[in-house]
Amino acid sequence: GEELSDAAKAINEAEEKKAAEELKAAKQKVVAAGTALIKAGLPKEKMNDIVKKFNGNPNPNSIKEIEICDKILEELENEKKQITSKK
Repeated sequence: GEELSDAAKAINEAEEKKAAEELKAAKQKVVAAGTALIKAGLPKEKMNDIVKKFNGNPNPNSIKEIEICDKILEELENEKKQITSKK
């Protein structure tokens, strides 16, 4: 009946909202990791290239998927190791 479709809509909305919040948190992690790396000596251009490589756009706020954030974070982690090993 009708009630079910309303309930289903509410569930979908809740799931979408949760997914949006998780994506927002993942993007914030990317921004924070990137900022920290730039402070540690990573050129901003290199940071932009890493985001662009996985996202097609250097702006981390344009990322649409958590998986992309994860790949970027992984790459940033590798960069961090390279920076810290040089010191």
